Amino acid sequence: MRYSISAAAWMLFCSVAFGAPTAPEVAPEAVVAKLSGQVEVMALDADEWRPAAAGQELRAGDSIRVGKKGRALVHLGDDIELNLGAGTTIVIQDSENTGQVKPSVALLLGSLFAKVTAPDGGQSPFEVAGSNAVAGVRGTEFTTAVALDGTFRAAVEKGKVIVEGESASVSLLPGQFSQVEDDKQPSKPAGAAGVAIDDWLEKRRQAVLARAPELVEIWMDKIVKIKARVEKLSLRTAAIEKQLYELATKARMARHSRQRQALVRIRARMVKLITEAVGIRRRGRRLGARLNSRLTLLRGLVAAAEQGALDSRQLAKLAAVALKARQLAPAVRNIARGRIRGIVRQMRMERQIMLGMKMRYRDFLRKQGRRKPLPGKLVR
Repeated sequence: MRYSISAAAWMLFCSVAFGAPTAPEVAPEAVVAKLSGQVEVMALDADEWRPAAAGQELRAGDSIRVGKKGRALVHLGDDIELNLGAGTTIVIQDSENTGQVKPSVALLLGSLFAKVTAPDGGQSPFEVAGSNAVAGVRGTEFTTAVALDGTFRAAVEKGKVIVEGESASVSLLPGQFSQVEDDKQPSKPAGAAGVAIDDWLEKRRQAVLARAPELVEIWMDKIVKIKARVEKLSLRTAAIEKQLYELATKARMARHSRQRQALVRIRARMVKLITEAVGIRRRGRRLGARLNSRLTLLRGLVAAAEQGALDSRQLAKLAAVALKARQLAPAVRNIARGRIRGIVRQMRMERQIMLGMKMRYRDFLRKQGRRKPLPGKLVR
């Protein structure tokens, strides 16, 4: 059975072992600034899409999708503007609150133009996670897109973008683009002049429809595998929580009995566990985006194929896979809900530990952010 620790119980232990509690972390929010045409929003705890409204707030886990003739402008804080193109779906991601919040979104399908600015010439980190890659920036203007075949594309107008695949990455400068096709690494930077993103999306859409019956089965298998990887990460996170709980008890006893050497060893072990937890959250955030994107792509491919010229046998095969996808969708939403709800609790635990060791939590997380990239697969 999964080991669960209530936030209240953990705060009680930490307050005894390390000191008084501090306020919990607050997830970053987004706002729908402008919209036209059909634009809908689905809250994290909801199961249905509802019409969006200008000025509507979006929290971590909320989704927004734009219809075929719609447009939407979304603000993430004061420094990031996202222009969502027609046929686009994104999810607002949770993020580590390090004093300099790193917002991120999952681009499930379609395209978005991001304008990232920072006051006083500083840097505003931002990340877009797609079906099989991630684009990370620090102050720039760029376009990202996810085609119906799952291909991820990033093109830079200003600044610098790092496109990361499963185990490789490329750096893009103004006027360059890279794309990541299924099961491949990012392509080498190339000139993006004259390439209209809407034309690119439509071209790939038409090409993939002929392979729809073959692809839906392949994608369904990948969705199940990604889901299993996310669940493994969740189990490891639960194990870390259990160990931190036990170490907090030992730290309290060592502190009261003035066993300094034992307390030093316990605290060192806690730092290692927190470092691992930060990495797992980062990996889980990206895997969650891939899982959600794959499911969205599969449903979009089935819908597009049903409107095309396919014979009855092919449509029957598509219908069977579509049914499996609909049955899997609630489980995927529950995974996202559970992970995002657990973030505040996990970070609250870690913050108390850092406080007890007279370390600033935000400085600790910044240090982790400067480390080398994590291995491609934390859990096999």
